Amino acid sequence: MANKNKMESSLAAGKEDIGSRLKHIRKKLGLKQKQLAIELNVSPGALCEAEAGHNKPGFDILFNLSEVFNVNIHYVLHGTGGMFKHDSTAYAFKDYFSDEQVGFLEKFLFYYKESELVRFSVMAYFKKYLLENAKLIEMEINPSKPEQKIKEQEDEEDSV
Repeated sequence: MANKNKMESSLAAGKEDIGSRLKHIRKKLGLKQKQLAIELNVSPGALCEAEAGHNKPGFDILFNLSEVFNVNIHYVLHGTGGMFKHDSTAYAFKDYFSDEQVGFLEKFLFYYKESELVRFSVMAYFKKYLLENAKLIEMEINPSKPEQKIKEQEDEEDSV
C-alpha cells in the first residue's frame, strides 16, 4: 500500500512539473492561455487543466507545440534539453534577443512561411519603412560615412 501511494504521489508530481513547464513555455511565447489554446487547436480548458497539473497534456498539445512553436517535447515531458529545438532560423538570433523575443520570432517565421497575406503585408511594410528611414538605419549600422552608402544605393535604384 505504501508503494502504491508513493507511485501515485510521484505521478502527480510529474504532471505538476509538466504543467509548470507548459506554463513557462507559454509565458516565454508571450501568450495568454486562450491564445495558446487557439494556436494549438485545443480547448482552453484542456490547456488550463494540463498547466495546472490536473491532467497530462494530450497528443494535440504536444504535437502542435513541437510543430507550431518548435518546442522540444523532451523538455515538456522530462525537463531535459532546451525549451526549443535548435534547428530553427529564430534560434540563430538567441544571442541578440531574449527568450521571449526568440519565441515571438519563431511564431512570426511560422506565419510568414504559411501565409501569403502575412508575407505580402510584411514585405510592403518593410519596403516602405526602409525607404522612409534609409538614412537613419544606415547611420545606425555604419556610423562612419553613411552618406556614401546611401548615395550608392540611390544610384543603383535610379539605374533600375
